[in-house]
Amino acid sequence: MTKKILFTGVLALVFLAGCATSQIDNAISRHHEVANSIQLGDSKESVLSALLPTQKELPAKWSKSHESYKRGDDIIEIYYFRTARQPDGLKTDDEFTPYVFTNGSYDQKWCTDIIEWVTYPAGI
Repeated sequence: MTKKILFTGVLALVFLAGCATSQIDNAISRHHEVANSIQLGDSKESVLSALLPTQKELPAKWSKSHESYKRGDDIIEIYYFRTARQPDGLKTDDEFTPYVFTNGSYDQKWCTDIIEWVTYPAGI
């Protein structure tokens, strides 16, 4: 009886892990299908309306929240989209592509000067 319960538990864990992997892989595939339609200067609304649906089935545990910052008179917003998966079962930054918006306009998928500023704000 105990072996049967243990086997059922292990089987359930394997099934759930497979579902999460499938959901992540589906989000990545859907992102790749639309990512090339995004252009510099596109509005935040336009970019998000194309990209957010690609991640809709992704559980919150496997996604990353967006961030907002103020730099002088500019509002910087960074949205992260799942674009890779490592088979280690962890959620790490290298599995996400940041989309950076300045005052509601798409700047770059990866903006080093913004990331450096966020990490080391001027005057601190």
